[in-house]
Amino acid sequence: MHAVLGLAASHLQLITGQDLTSVAMYHRVLAIQGSNMAISKKDRTGADGDALLGSCYALTFQSSYMSDGMADFFYMVHGCSMLTYQLKGEGIPMAFFLDKIDHFEFMKGRLMDLPEIHKELVDSCEISLTALPVLFNRPEHVEFYKSLLDVVDAMKISSLKGTSRYADIRQVY
Repeated sequence: MHAVLGLAASHLQLITGQDLTSVAMYHRVLAIQGSNMAISKKDRTGADGDALLGSCYALTFQSSYMSDGMADFFYMVHGCSMLTYQLKGEGIPMAFFLDKIDHFEFMKGRLMDLPEIHKELVDSCEISLTALPVLFNRPEHVEFYKSLLDVVDAMKISSLKGTSRYADIRQVY
């Protein structure tokens, strides 16, 4: 959480001009301390590994926002690489390491109780999509468009079916 808060503070500072350096650094330090403790943990779960690697990436991106963060950025990129190899070596099931075919199967059980998408949103999506064909100038555009319409049709049945259909087209495109 601290990695996300630090990244958010650095981002807000960049886009608003407000001085949030102390807030960003406060959360960055806590995130690095927490990550160091998590790295030394022995019995890690896949969720622990995903959170740890996600924090590492957030800290890396935060360093790219910092005015003096160039060296830090390169250290963090190297750290992400080393951590990735360490976590892969542990062989724990992590979402970060799934290929796109396995990802939906990994997530399917977690998606069973998805709330239904409001009918108005699905209908609005379908209406918006109907405005697109005038922009198409290649056969691939038409094919992808048809696939998106299939996702919308599946969303009318259930969120899970829509998510499943979207996962199917992601494998193709």
